[in-house]
Amino acid sequence: MIIANIADFREAAQRRLPHFLFEYIDGGSYAEATLARNVSDLAALALRQRILVDVADIDLSAELFGQKLAMPVALAPIGLAGMNARRGEVQALRAAEAAGVPFTLSTVSVCPLREVAAAATKPFWFQLYMIQDRGFMRELLAQAREAQCPALVFTVDMAVPGSRYRDVRSGLAGAAGPLGRWERRSRRRVAAYVAVPSAERPHEHPVPGTGVGSDLCGTRPGPGTGRPGPGAHRRGRPALQRRGPDAGCPLARPLATPAARPGPPPGRDDR
Repeated sequence: MIIANIADFREAAQRRLPHFLFEYIDGGSYAEATLARNVSDLAALALRQRILVDVADIDLSAELFGQKLAMPVALAPIGLAGMNARRGEVQALRAAEAAGVPFTLSTVSVCPLREVAAAATKPFWFQLYMIQDRGFMRELLAQAREAQCPALVFTVDMAVPGSRYRDVRSGLAGAAGPLGRWERRSRRRVAAYVAVPSAERPHEHPVPGTGVGSDLCGTRPGPGTGRPGPGAHRRGRPALQRRGPDAGCPLARPLATPAARPGPPPGRDDR
């Protein structure tokens, strides 16, 4: 199809992505009332038209948090973006840099923070979910500081996670879905995980919550091997794979490693 506007991008995504991934991106919480209001409120805004003015030197740039932006726009954090395209967060970072706008990495990204930092040529922002485990929070913030993230996008609407009906219907969430299993295991393991020194944790990326999405899709390297861990097949059935050069990672099993990374339930955003 020919892409001409934002609505075309949505239609293209609906055609290309597996159903459960499109519903995760396109949907909101509960009856999606806030989502609908956000769309209608934005549509109600009108641009003021000016005529007979000099347009020889139009400048859309702005300064925010000490950064010069090509336009007053930033890429918002998207949980599990790496499941929609191979190394999706890195691709989004490069696109944002090319456009001269900030990229915001989600706490529940598939690409770990250090991988994104290695690909960055400009500072990027980091989105943080607040959880009760302050030791975990200190480790995560230390890694963001190491990556020299100049801005922290602090999510404060996670006190009570919203119920995303579309994700339940598509099989992504709910008691039997991979997000439901991830949430249950995270709650059980968070205390045990932070009690183990970082150097002894059997992960390529020692800090929980960064790159946590790859726990869901079975691409975490096996302990001490540097090779992909288990998750290519589950109970003898082929893993769900997308076709094409930018195919995302499979959602083949609940957690790929024996010690999962704790964190907030992905996708809590009813905007």
